[in-house]
Amino acid sequence: MLLGSRKIPQGLKPKDLVGIPWRVAFALQDDGWYLRQDIIWAKSNPMPESVRDRCTKSHEYIFMLTKQPRYYFDNEAIKEPAKWADDRRNGSGRLTYDGKRQGESGQGQEAFVSIKKMRNKRDVWTVPIRPFKGAHFAVMPEAIVEPCVLASSRIGDVVLDPFMGSGTTAQVARDLGRQYIGCELNPEYGKLQKKRTAQKSLDFA
Repeated sequence: MLLGSRKIPQGLKPKDLVGIPWRVAFALQDDGWYLRQDIIWAKSNPMPESVRDRCTKSHEYIFMLTKQPRYYFDNEAIKEPAKWADDRRNGSGRLTYDGKRQGESGQGQEAFVSIKKMRNKRDVWTVPIRPFKGAHFAVMPEAIVEPCVLASSRIGDVVLDPFMGSGTTAQVARDLGRQYIGCELNPEYGKLQKKRTAQKSLDFA
């Protein structure tokens, strides 16, 4: 089926979402990978769209997949500021959900909460799009790559990016003390990648 100059995939209707991210994730799952989590990249400055029959798209998916049920994951390296970090007690205590101490006036269900400066990172990451000179407008921000590299690798490990593009992942890996391997079909990115990255050749001997 054709819609204008576009071919509609079999099984879909005109205007149907293809759902490529999830189809890829499920295909990898069928191939033996463990689909552990879907993370939402919420874009605070998304590209505008001239649409009137749906909302403007302002998010993308990041999938966490592993090859084994047990794997390396450094949650301490990517913790984020806790909601109650400014509470002076810096310990554990009873608070109401609206932040008031027990006995104070106000409504809210009381519950035991941990008063710490940092908390486990949530699965919605709000990161603005940032252009990079010499590359296309949709370059992935370094702030999206950093927690992925920090949580899933140690210093000295090798980070693989099979779709290297402008070299964002490689640059972040290098800056965080990791090595990297990148693959890219478009030779036009070569000069840009070399400008952004500088590492000695890997020796696997």
